[in-house]
Order: sequence, then structure tokens, then C-alpha cells
Amino acid sequence: MKKNISKFSNILLFVITLLFFFSCDVLFPELAKGKKLLEIEIPGTDTAVVIALGGKIRVEIPPNAVPEGTILRIYKPDDEDLLQDETRHFNDIYNVEMSSGSSFDIPLKITLYYDSSLVLPWNIPNKIGAAWYRDDWERWSLFDSVVVDSAAHTVSFETKHLTKLSPWTLHGYTDWTSSRHFNIYWCSSGANAPIADADYRPRDYSDNLYDPLYIQDMCDYLDQAYDAFKAKNLKLPSSKIDVWVTDLGSDDGQSTARGSIYISNHCSGGTVSRSALKALPSACAHELLHISQDYYYVFTTAAIPLILTNVVTTKWWLEATATQADRMVWSNLEFYESDDYTKKGLEDQLHLAWDDCRTDPEWYIAGGFLSYLANHRYGSKADIARLIILGGETTSSYFRTILDTYIKDELQGVGIGREYSDYIRWAYQGYYTPMALDYRPTIKSNSFEWENNYLLNFRENSASFAQKLPHLSARIIKVGVSENSELPSLLKIEPLELPDGIRAFLYVDHEYVCEILPNQNAYCSLIKTPAAAHHERDANILLVNESKDNDLNAKIKLSIGTQETRKISFSQKIYGRALGEHGNNLMVSCNATVSGYKPVEILSIEQDATDLGDYITCRLIVHLSSGAFLGKWENLSLEFHEPGKLLVNKTTSEGWKWEWQEFLGGNAEIVNMASTDYIYPTIGSGSTFTLNPTSGQVYQAGFTEVVFQAKTVKSVLGADQQWHDQEVVYILKVLFQPPE
Repeated sequence: MKKNISKFSNILLFVITLLFFFSCDVLFPELAKGKKLLEIEIPGTDTAVVIALGGKIRVEIPPNAVPEGTILRIYKPDDEDLLQDETRHFNDIYNVEMSSGSSFDIPLKITLYYDSSLVLPWNIPNKIGAAWYRDDWERWSLFDSVVVDSAAHTVSFETKHLTKLSPWTLHGYTDWTSSRHFNIYWCSSGANAPIADADYRPRDYSDNLYDPLYIQDMCDYLDQAYDAFKAKNLKLPSSKIDVWVTDLGSDDGQSTARGSIYISNHCSGGTVSRSALKALPSACAHELLHISQDYYYVFTTAAIPLILTNVVTTKWWLEATATQADRMVWSNLEFYESDDYTKKGLEDQLHLAWDDCRTDPEWYIAGGFLSYLANHRYGSKADIARLIILGGETTSSYFRTILDTYIKDELQGVGIGREYSDYIRWAYQGYYTPMALDYRPTIKSNSFEWENNYLLNFRENSASFAQKLPHLSARIIKVGVSENSELPSLLKIEPLELPDGIRAFLYVDHEYVCEILPNQNAYCSLIKTPAAAHHERDANILLVNESKDNDLNAKIKLSIGTQETRKISFSQKIYGRALGEHGNNLMVSCNATVSGYKPVEILSIEQDATDLGDYITCRLIVHLSSGAFLGKWENLSLEFHEPGKLLVNKTTSEGWKWEWQEFLGGNAEIVNMASTDYIYPTIGSGSTFTLNPTSGQVYQAGFTEVVFQAKTVKSVLGADQQWHDQEVVYILKVLFQPPE
């Protein structure tokens, strides 16, 4: 949908020419008004005075309508084609004036003659009419109540003001209908005819069996939009607005600076493909809102050169607000124009400042931010009608400054920068929002200006991002790994330069993780070919410049650790009881191959024991380095060594001894890296555990626990000098944990 600026530009050029002639009018008044046809003094009389210029114009002045002695003059303007358009001919223009003034309490009756040769017999009923020229708007305005005498070839009307007057004849259209606020014109056949009923929608019950369904719906939509905008205190013409239905190519609608609307004969959503049934409401509301905008932006600006130099800026604001029109009227549409435009094109505009809108479709995509403020933000919602009015009142300010003040004063927000940041994050991470950005995995090249891709491997394992962000713009840094490995990579993010005004947010596969703060590193794990859906493939860093006015620089270093595979082993005594070295001690040995991130090593081993009488738990805790903890077992073997069969403790006067019996078996608990599920392999009665991975499975080195149970007999020398036996079960645990 487009606002027809070219016509308006022609008007401005014409006004400049008029300024020259007006300056001459001060010295030679008659020259600027054209050729004088008549000058006559109105006599004082109690009857109506009729002044006729044969076959041209007839003026009927009621009694007491003007003071006695008033001079009436009629001129023929030199420019008979004053602001013609493609829908009407304005023929035989006359400039009528009276010395007593141009306005009257009692209306005058004026009759104009039209050229019957310009009216074809198959033209529509209101093919002829009359109009007056509005010098303040520099356009023709139609008289509503006009009597047409087709025999005399005249149009008659009453008016309380005088200016340039003209009959008009319609051309190029064959059908017409009228609603409360609109006159709608179309062609019954040919390339410009409205979409056929069968292709538009099923016919429901209606008293109107003649007008196309497309036209009937258009009448309803336009009147509904008119009422909604008036309810929001927006200005609109009080006289009926002309709507012309024709083939507009790829456009759904246009409006002109002269107050007319053009609607496509087959709306399709513009760059967003939709059916005519779904696209028509948006087109009607959009173009009508342009008519209202003319009251605030096109005709109220006094400095013509300023309009000429700022026409592009005005254009984007007009379209950004006009794309809100359908939601300002209806709350139950399946699609909304601004949401559709933004979803289709926002990602291509992220790298530009929000108000850096020079061409179509940038004008429309900018409306996404306004739609967020008006419909989706948390808390108070923006009033688009109010923003249109405010923009028209302060045309010397940037619209982002106007919006910033509005957000602070009327929405109780922090300002436009924070709102824009919230909007981009809402669109970026919102799977179910109407303006969600598409998700793409990291690639080898930078195909989009707003997106920087980095693929890291274990040899060239670092990269740096450094760019300038315009005000109210965003960038996305996408990071993936290019290494085929079963292990996830640990990505380190170092914000080397993150000034006030730029915020950075970390996402993994589009899921929010955290905000990256200045001078604080952030981490996440990535893998090239995930074995499970939950495995993280891509890191995405969203940068947003919240500054309203300033470009800011950001610099971030990205790196992943180097992988290595190492053998680790240990042989460690496990105390057999909570009596330290005097217990029934066992030895445990371990051999394993661990692949992880350098360095892969055992940091420390510690143990503890708990004596509950019949059950004694002994734990050996092996602390692996972070790189090993995130790595995988390639093999793991644990073997317990039995102690001597008998150990007598001679340090107590009571006297007691231990006698070894057997291993009772046990179990293990190991994390499957693909599924993050725990597996629990059992251990037989032997003293050795060996991990044999199932084909295609990978097991995490950390959080592994191996448990053996062993039985001994405790014998105590009693007062009767006899040995009394008691069975004791040992629980022997080996745990692999991260560093503390």
C-alpha cells in the first residue's frame, strides 16, 4: 500500500509558481484571477437576484443575502485544467467573488452548465456533479447535494461560500455505490473489474444482489474504519470520500493528497501473500488512515522547502503508522498487516537503525516496533492515534524523540532504547509471537548483514567480532563447531568492549541462557552433530544498541578449548573400617582412557568412611579436571584387591580380629551422554568392574559411581576368653566428580 507522494510533490511545485503570481496580484489584481467575464452591482431588493452568464453560469442571490451595493465578479481562470485527475474532468471553471466577502449566512444557488459530449450514455448515475476548489488544501472538494438536469445540461447546488467552481464529469468507471461516508466506483468488466464473487467468498443472504461481494464488504470495512478512527479523535473529512477500485498491480491501495482512495480490484497483501478476503480489511483501514494523516502531516506544515527535503522521512512514518490501521479497527482478524510485514522482513533490517527507512518495504517493517508497543509490550500499551497526533504537532523533532518522550511520560517506560531492546528480544525468542524471527543454524559464510557466523574447531579455536552498531539496531553472532566429535565443545565468550548502551544476550539454539555483562565471561557447550534433540548445536549472541542517537562499538572474543585423549590411572588404599589404618584395608586400582578438554587429569583423591555397625561405607572420591569431567570414558576398569585373610589388631586390650570372606557383587551408575539418562550395570561377585559401552553409546566421565559390597567376619575376644564372631558388610564406593 502506498501513499501517492508524486501527486503531492506536483502540488508543491505548483504552489511555488502561484507564489510568484500572487506577488503580482498585489499590483495587478485582475491578472491573477484570469479573464474577467462579468462585474455587476447587486441592487437592493426584496426579491431574489439572478445573474446569468448565458450557457455558462447562473447565480441566484436570495433576498438580504448580501448588502446592497455588493459587487459580484466572475472570472475565467487561465488554467482550465487546474488539478485534473484520472477520474474526473473539471470543465468550465469559474472564479466567483463578491466585494462583501466570500461567506454568507443565507446560501446562494448556483447553476453551472456542462458539456454533454463528455458524458457517455452508459455512464453511472452520478456521472455528473459540481465541485469547489479548496485553496487551503489545494484540491477540489465535491458538493454533496447537486441537482442534475440532463435536458438542460446543468448542475445546480447551494453554497454559503464562494471560490473557484466547476462542473465535473466522471470518466473510466461504469458502476457506483454509496455508503455512510464513501462513494465507491468500479468497472463492471474488463481488467479493472473487482474479483469475481466465486473467487472471493461464498454469498450469504443479502438484500443487495447487484453489487459484487468485494464491493459490499469494502463499503462495510471503510465505514467501520471511519467510525473507529473518529472514536480515537482522528480527523477525517466530513464530506463523502471517493474510493476508486481498479487494478493497482502489486499494490493493495493508494491514497492521494487530494483526499481520494484507490483500492486494488483484487487485494493480495502486497509483499505478504494473502487472499483477497483476508487482505481487503487491512487495505481499507490502511488507506483511510492515510487520509487522516493528511490533516497532521501534509497540509499543516507551513514551510514548503522543509516538506520537500523531508518527504522520505515523512513517508516512512506515514507507512509505519498506517500498517497499524487494521488492528486499530478490528481485534479478530486472522492476519494483521504490520505483523506480516515484520515477520517477513525484520531480519533484513536489524543491522539498520530503526528509523533508517529509505525505501519500500523498510517503511512498513518499521511499523513492527509500533505494533509491539501498541499490542504486545508488558504493561500499558501505546495509542497509535495519539502518536499520529503528537507527530503532527512536533514535526521539527525526530520521530524517535517524540516516541521516546511518549514512552517515558505516558507508558511509564525507561525510554525508547529499552523498549526497542525488549521488542527485538521478544521477536527473536518468541516461537509463538506473530513476528518471530526465523531460526537458522550456523553456516560458513555471512549471508546476511545482520548476522555474523563463526565455525570454530579444536585447532583454530578462537575468533573475534568487532563492529559498530547504529542507534536502535541489532546484530546476531552465531557460533558453531566444525569438528566431528562426540564431545560437546565448551564455548568461552569474552566481552572485550561492551559499552553502556549495548546489551548482549546469550541464546543456545534460540533458548535464552543469560545476559552477557561487561568484563564478565560467559560459557556454554556446543556440539556439531547432536546425538539427542536436547544437545546444543549453536550459540547465538544478540547485541542491541539501546542508544537513541549514538552509534556504538562492540568487540567480543569467542573461543573453544582444545580436546585431548589421555590415560588416567591410580592405585589407592581404601580403609576397611572407620578405624583408619588399623582397619581391614583393601586396595583399588583404576585404568581408563578419557577424552576431554585440555587438561585431562586427576586433580585429587580423597576418602571418607561411615561406620553404622553392621554396615560400613567407605568412599573413594576422585576429582577430575573440568575438561575430563565434560569428557567421555573410552574404557574404564576398576579392580579391588582382597586383603590378607586374617588381621588381628593388637593395640587394644580387649582383643579382636577380622577374617575376610568374599565380594558380594554390586552396581554402577553412569551417565549416557546422548540421552543424559543414567544406566545401572550390575557387577558380579568378582572384584573387577569393566565398562563395556553399548554400540553407539557414549558415557560421561563425570558423575560415575561404582559400588562393591564385601563381607568379613569380626571376632571379639570376650571375658570368657572365647572368640565371638559377627558378620560385617562393607559398602565400597568409587565416585568420579568435578573439582570442588
